[in-house]
Amino acid sequence: MSKGLIDPPGPRGAAFDACTLDQGAFARRMVEFRGIGMDAVQSEYDGTTLTTWFAASDAAEAYLRDLAERERSCCSFMAFTVERADARIALRITAAPDAAAALDGFARILRDGMPRR
Repeated sequence: MSKGLIDPPGPRGAAFDACTLDQGAFARRMVEFRGIGMDAVQSEYDGTTLTTWFAASDAAEAYLRDLAERERSCCSFMAFTVERADARIALRITAAPDAAAALDGFARILRDGMPRR
């Protein structure tokens, strides 16, 4: 069953549908990801790892760590890490090949939320 917001073209791996959130919670989470995209200062995606940087603050770090923890609980087939270095915080999402479609969706959702520079 498609969740509706992330619907990449082509075949989806089984991991995409393995998210344990119900459809409503999934939709709210994708809105949340689009929202954090608005605060992103840079993003890089190589097909297996999506790294998005944010300006460092204690509040931003706490929020991103909480979000990563919530994602780990519903999408255990992907790795979510948060790292702070100097003036930036990195949210890194890594996926196995069978979860590539889901990671493509995260990249698109975050990119859609990012301000055009």
